[in-house]
Amino acid sequence: MLRDKVAVITGASRGIGKSISLALAAQGAKIVAVDITSKGMDELLAEFKAIGSEGIDEEGNVTVAADTEQMID
Repeated sequence: MLRDKVAVITGASRGIGKSISLALAAQGAKIVAVDITSKGMDELLAEFKAIGSEGIDEEGNVTVAADTEQMID
């Protein structure tokens, strides 16, 4: 359903953000997982791989313009 689509998920390393990331990855989306800390990102990327999906992690804060531009790039 979401194959070849890219989803940028903020707050992705835990809670609702993590659940959304995994749900979209399971539907075939490629995930840009963003959080203000990298804590938990290795585990999340391993979970993407385990379900046959792709993802990258970005450390950033959506309230900082430069960080937001980096997320999109």
